[in-house]
Amino acid sequence: MSIATTFIFVIANFISFYSLTKISKMRTVFAVAYLVAVVSSFPTTEEGSGLIDESSGFMPVESSLLEELPCMRKKRDDVEASGRCFGAFVGRCNCNACLNFWRCEEDIACGGLKGACNTTINTCDCFQGYKQAGYPQYIDALRKLCNQKVCNKKNATEECHGLPCNSGRCVC
Repeated sequence: MSIATTFIFVIANFISFYSLTKISKMRTVFAVAYLVAVVSSFPTTEEGSGLIDESSGFMPVESSLLEELPCMRKKRDDVEASGRCFGAFVGRCNCNACLNFWRCEEDIACGGLKGACNTTINTCDCFQGYKQAGYPQYIDALRKLCNQKVCNKKNATEECHGLPCNSGRCVC
């Protein structure tokens, strides 16, 4: 029996037990504690399922989502320190910086996306910014720009059309 099937079976038994016996609050607490004990005794992995890595306790992530890039930061004494940046979509254009209908006077308020601030009504129109950047449909921007196009801090303005570049968490 799989973990999910066993879990559903235990939940169903608990609910039917509770509804048939009209138990007191104290018994409910003990019943819930029993349920938690039973569920926590389930194995964390099934052969070949890849559910949870027992060594770390974390769910494995597709390597295309979790990336690692070198980082360079300056210390206080102007000596460069090297290290690594970790996270999802590190070194890719961050389209989440532009929020439609956000109040703006300049493109910087729209995440920096060039041409996204509609100065007539003072709100962000990210779709217009994507059109000006050469992506006629929003789906084109999603396929070719957002979390797709490679960038770094130095070339993000050109490569991402003003949008920031995802940096992730950097440890230098």
